[in-house]
Amino acid sequence: MKARGLEGVSRRKGCNTTSRDDSARPAPDLVEREFAAEAPDRLWVADITYMPTWEGFLYLAVVLDDFSRRIVGWAMASHLLTELVLSALNLALWQRQPEVVVHHSTRVEAERAIFEFIEGWYNPHRRHSALGYLSPISFDRQHARHKGGDQIPNVELSTEEG
Repeated sequence: MKARGLEGVSRRKGCNTTSRDDSARPAPDLVEREFAAEAPDRLWVADITYMPTWEGFLYLAVVLDDFSRRIVGWAMASHLLTELVLSALNLALWQRQPEVVVHHSTRVEAERAIFEFIEGWYNPHRRHSALGYLSPISFDRQHARHKGGDQIPNVELSTEEG
């Protein structure tokens, strides 16, 4: 298709999830990029994602305790208004009732969580019926062994810096 200049067509509408106010002062970085809480309810991080459905987008806001990675608050809605995020935060506050907590949302945290999901669970552990209920890494290794040697390196990945 690429050689002929053809592209697939999607009937889904694009979605702009952020409208930044350029005149607003950015929030201070109270954690200074150190995402390692020493106890529960010291640092909460937040994120929003969306899932396309036949009826439109479904938005999910979550608040995660950085200490245990437990989701302590969440909310879903068909819109991306401030009340969605506040509902997730209010649920977390109601359930945990922290004395002092820093609530933080950064792209760095999202990137780390996605990396941990893909390399820590999905590739090594997610079993697929199409692969004979093997994980993607196990399937690759099995295929490589049948071809005459394990050509897939056994690499241990870490999300820790340093």
